[in-house]
Amino acid sequence: MRNRADGRSVLVVAGGRLERLNRPQLAAALRTAIAGGAADVEVDIGRATLIHPAIVRALLDARELAAAHRCRFRVRDPTGLPARVLELTGTRATLCGRTTSHR
Repeated sequence: MRNRADGRSVLVVAGGRLERLNRPQLAAALRTAIAGGAADVEVDIGRATLIHPAIVRALLDARELAAAHRCRFRVRDPTGLPARVLELTGTRATLCGRTTSHR
């Protein structure tokens, strides 16, 4: 996992095996970006080789936190396995679609 900040925009890149044990690390990175005053937080899971449902839950929780902080949040629309996991969980449109801006 790595963070890239560009002004008030933050890109969180999470790849490899995104297992339940990785959830606290991902959740903390997203909370830090959102609570730290970012206007936009984007998550790239395109290089994930496994995505546990706990990771999907962490992404949904971060989306809710972002809305409370008036921060735009989205997951970059993935392909392959990450896309399939989001499709199967019914979260692709919610996480990858356009979110309503509160600004």
